[in-house]
Amino acid sequence: KHHRGWEPSFKVTVLEETEGRLREYLIDQRGLIFNEKLTPMAGIDGVATVFNGLPNRSNLEEEILPALVGDGTLTSQVVKAFSADGASPYRPANDFRFTPDQREFDDVQAYYFADQQARWFQSQLDLILPNRLEIKLHVGAPVPGNAAFYFRGQVRLGDGDGKIYRGIPRDPSIVKHEVSHAYVELLSGLPFEGEGGSYSEAFSDFFTALADDRPQMGAYAYVPAPFKRTIDNRLTVQNLGKGKYENSLVISGTFWDIAKTIGNDDAALLAKSFLARIGPSGRFEDFVPVIGDAARAELSSETQRKVMGVVLSRGWINPEVAK
Repeated sequence: KHHRGWEPSFKVTVLEETEGRLREYLIDQRGLIFNEKLTPMAGIDGVATVFNGLPNRSNLEEEILPALVGDGTLTSQVVKAFSADGASPYRPANDFRFTPDQREFDDVQAYYFADQQARWFQSQLDLILPNRLEIKLHVGAPVPGNAAFYFRGQVRLGDGDGKIYRGIPRDPSIVKHEVSHAYVELLSGLPFEGEGGSYSEAFSDFFTALADDRPQMGAYAYVPAPFKRTIDNRLTVQNLGKGKYENSLVISGTFWDIAKTIGNDDAALLAKSFLARIGPSGRFEDFVPVIGDAARAELSSETQRKVMGVVLSRGWINPEVAK
């Protein structure tokens, strides 16, 4: 030691062969290791075999899973996917290439779609969730079930019973819809039932449709029909009152028409502004004043007129009052 009692040392950082963790060594002047620290490496890109769209309309592809934390699980700073029964995929080399007949495939596929949707919200609307979103797979196993819902920061997905739903984690619209609920909640605090629940369902559908450029929900997983529902519809305010999901289609159908009229980017921004204004106690009677405020805040005068034209055509405004 020198006269102040300190001794120089060397710090050496080593990337493990699996590329999943960093080892940091402190080495003294004699070449002896006197401290060692093991750290999962943030920002590791993984690789996966997935369908990059509807499984019946796309091929299996090798895709990058960007910015994993590097601990061998399907975890990033934004999304974490894991199995309800504890049998989650673990790959220290971050290589998640499974075949569709392997159980782990669904975990990877759901993670891939959830991560895609989270990245869409960040790039399109500058939104990041305050906490990591969890995707819980194989809910109800070993009995195949039709669970697909969001609650308190966690998306829960069953495998599908093969009669009503099949391959739920492989349907991009179902996974992205449930992920979108977290962002609708972040923006508005809307409840899951009543008129607020219809708003929540409508905008979860709408954001999913924008991200995938496809208005049909459940186009792969829903067994009895080609899709569960579509927001490309002609429903009007006269159709309100039939139930949460039926009511939601009036709202989402209106916004889908708006997107077709003014473009997806402006429509997404309008939806974000609408949700920030509607709040947790929003009712159907608030639709017109809230969309008017949101349009004035976000859009040009000409674009506002186009939006309100769609609102009028869907019956939200009494034509006599609009004159």
